[in-house]
Amino acid sequence: GDRLAVGSYRDDTWGEDAGSLWMLTRVFDGWAFEHIAPPDPQPGAQFGVSLALQETRVLVGSRCESIEGVASGHARVLDIDSGGWTPLIRS
Repeated sequence: GDRLAVGSYRDDTWGEDAGSLWMLTRVFDGWAFEHIAPPDPQPGAQFGVSLALQETRVLVGSRCESIEGVASGHARVLDIDSGGWTPLIRS
């Protein structure tokens, strides 16, 4: 394929262990790298701990993301469009 998703769930860029996602796309002379922030960055969420990639969509797991104070973890579906990676669904 022409895309590779790499989770960096211990990335501290957006908070300690908030995580991030690297998308690599094949271009004419190699690979283009895109660093993607968690849609709702939270310290300890570990965005990118699990991944599944299919064509233009990527499913990204966050092991400890909190909703209303409960660290239950979540999965998000992101889709690529002309403006970049857009969150579609959070479970």
